[in-house]
Amino acid sequence: MRRRPAPVEAGWRRAPERAVWSPPVTDMAVRASKMDWDGYKARCDSPETWSRWMLGETLELLCGDAELSAPLRRALAGEPIAKPPGHKGGGATDMFELRLDEAQASAVVARVRLAVERGAETKGTRGRGLGGFLEAWLEYRDFIAAQQRTPTDIGSAETGTCSPGY
Repeated sequence: MRRRPAPVEAGWRRAPERAVWSPPVTDMAVRASKMDWDGYKARCDSPETWSRWMLGETLELLCGDAELSAPLRRALAGEPIAKPPGHKGGGATDMFELRLDEAQASAVVARVRLAVERGAETKGTRGRGLGGFLEAWLEYRDFIAAQQRTPTDIGSAETGTCSPGY
């Protein structure tokens, strides 16, 4: 006598050879996952967020300058930004928040600019060059400069006066 298959309950699906449990997908789970992805993408699009690859290639351009390399090495030694559920990339896709002051960022910009002018390449950019490196570092430096301005500086620079409440 042939056995009848058991009815499929919520969360269970039939596989050809066995029943496998998987959590039911709810509207709430879909929204939470989308929010995780949206938040992750927003964080990764921030100028202060850098990929493992870009930090590593920049370290190579800094040619062993210990003082300038230290903050980049600290960022890489830290915890990467948590990836949302379903992210497929491994360690190569890790993203890190970088914290430099304006002087440090300007020093990195100067070194990257010099490397671009000289046509330098890193192991990871051989044959394609440093396209985008200088632009990324300039964006970061400008972001840091804007972050370090006080509200008084911003009010004075834009209007010539300090806005009330600053």
